[in-house]
Amino acid sequence: MSEAGNPSALGSAEESAVRPRDGHDPSVLRAVVRLAWPAIAQQLLYTLLFLTDRIMLGHHSPEALAAMQVGGPLIWSLFSVMGAFSAGTVAVVGRAIGGGDRRRAAAALRASLG
Repeated sequence: MSEAGNPSALGSAEESAVRPRDGHDPSVLRAVVRLAWPAIAQQLLYTLLFLTDRIMLGHHSPEALAAMQVGGPLIWSLFSVMGAFSAGTVAVVGRAIGGGDRRRAAAALRASLG
């Protein structure tokens, strides 16, 4: 019999009483939010930075604002790509350290910096 059809694989009555009807575990959501909030805050701060740049440049000259309008998406794209590499590096290094493989962690860190 497959695990899906096995009543013992579904968990105890106590576990099903704690879980919401949709099957989502609230502790998992809390863990994801706890891990994600620094990245969310960073992205909101980047947005605030670009908004502030546009406000300040709009007071300076139309040409300066136009230059920011052209260069802004390029900078935003660069930040996005570097953020993705950073997240990937953290995942690989964290997994290697968690597995006790410090040599692989160091190699992943060097590869991301070089």
